[in-house]
Formats: sequence, C-alpha cells, structure tokens
Amino acid sequence: YDAGVVATTSAFVNATYANPNSGKIQPGTYSLYKELPAATALDMLLDLNNLSGNRIQINPGQNVTQITQTIKAITGLTEEDITGAMADTAATGLPAEANGSYEGWLADGDYRFAPDVTATEVVTEMVSRTVKRLTDLEVDPGKWEETLNLASIVEKEAGRADEMPLVASVIYHHLGAGQRLEVDSAVHSAPG
Repeated sequence: YDAGVVATTSAFVNATYANPNSGKIQPGTYSLYKELPAATALDMLLDLNNLSGNRIQINPGQNVTQITQTIKAITGLTEEDITGAMADTAATGLPAEANGSYEGWLADGDYRFAPDVTATEVVTEMVSRTVKRLTDLEVDPGKWEETLNLASIVEKEAGRADEMPLVASVIYHHLGAGQRLEVDSAVHSAPG
C-alpha cells in the first residue's frame, strides 16, 4: 500500500486469506508494478522470479575458497569484506569446535539476500543452516566437526548418492577397528 502497489491493505489481506499458498512467500526484496489488483500482487510475491537482490547458489562439495569467490561474484562484496566477517566467529555463529575454520560449515543451497547484504549476514546464514541441519539430525554438538569431516570424505569418495551409505559404512568400520582410512580424499589432503 505504502509503495502504491495495491489500493488498500484490506484488499491485500483478503487476497492472502483467499489464496492457500500465501504463507509460502519468501523473505526478500521483490520487483512489483504499481496499481495492481491485490490478487495479482500476491501472485507476483509468490513467484520467485520477482525476487530481486542477490541470489547465491552453493553446490555440495564446494570449499571455502570457491564459496568466497561465488559470494564476491554475486554480491559485489570484496574478499576483504568476507574474510573480515569470517574473522569474527562470534558474530557469524561459527561453533568453537570449528577452531576458526569455516571448511564444511558453509551450507550448500539456494540463498537470497537483499541488495545491501553484508558479508557477516551472508556467512551467518550459511553457518546457521549447517547448525540447523546438524541439530535437526540430532547430531551430538560435540561431534559436529567430526561429522562434517566424515561427510566430506564420503561425499568425495562416493561416485553417486546411492553409494554414500556403503562408503560411510566402510569408513566407520575402519575407524572402529583402529585402521587407517586409506581413502583417496583423506590421503591426498593429509598434512605432509
């Protein structure tokens, strides 16, 4: 109403009650026309193509360097902005168990941020999603870092998603027997 998109707030409220999908509006900044029928304005808010701002897509398996480059390319933030934000682990919510390393803690997925997003907001949202996933899976908080490390190895070793349980089973068997993992991703990334 204030931006001149709809004629009255009551018309928009009525349109939301009439549309069972109205609760699916995603947060963000939308590009809309002025003087729209309330139902049309609502339909435009439900269409993610009208969501403006910064859309960041992080693919599974990307490392911190790759994610940083993606954030830079999409948002226009500088590497200094991003590394500066990462330096303040308290502000980004990075668990102490991570020892200051964001590797594995920046969740993959589709993100949408306002045009004026800060690096701290981006990093915080990515860490928050990882923490939520671990919490939802009821992983013991003391084992979050270990779980992320093992998940990373499984992801790199498995050729396909349906192979992941088998690879995880082999890894847990080796760890339980006190054997070395001897998997490519662990051997090639081990400190010299």
